[in-house]
Amino acid sequence: MKIFILILLVLLVGFFVHHFTGYDKKGFNRKGIHKNGSRYDDFGYDAKGYDKEGYNRQGYDIHGYDRHGFNRLGYNRMGKNIKGQYNRRYDIYRDKDGFDGSQWYPVVLTNHASERMMERMRITDQRSMEKMAYEAYCYGKSKRQIKKSSAALMAGIEEKYDNSVLLIYKGYVFAFSPDNKLITVYKNDRIPL
Repeated sequence: MKIFILILLVLLVGFFVHHFTGYDKKGFNRKGIHKNGSRYDDFGYDAKGYDKEGYNRQGYDIHGYDRHGFNRLGYNRMGKNIKGQYNRRYDIYRDKDGFDGSQWYPVVLTNHASERMMERMRITDQRSMEKMAYEAYCYGKSKRQIKKSSAALMAGIEEKYDNSVLLIYKGYVFAFSPDNKLITVYKNDRIPL
């Protein structure tokens, strides 16, 4: 019984301190002012947990990038990791390639693309085809990543496939629709890198 009364007393004191003093557990009131009178606590963080430079306690800004410009997975806003390797999934400017947005549209294989992968790449397993299409989407070179003369040739081919997005990966050209559907695949023998 004494333990129950002690727990109840602790809860009542916590409730009283929070509701009647106007400060939350971190010491901020509803207007975001700390007990010490400033907008920042004793460690330099505001009510939302960000310091004056805009970084949280883990060292990331509101968009998820650290002071060096890399996200938690190690990629910067341009989609490159610390080693300089490119991945389209983390490139915030990927819409310049012509894609609608990889976060919302997974890479999908059309029946025609599956048949062309079997015929031209000798891949028979559906899972391997999906993995290759995803890798081509992530790591394939687009027209903005190659020489201008090659980019002009790619632009002409893209128009042929109803404004698709061409990516070159492992010696093959992958034609994607803007909503990340793989349309077709063929060997790259025309576009120099």
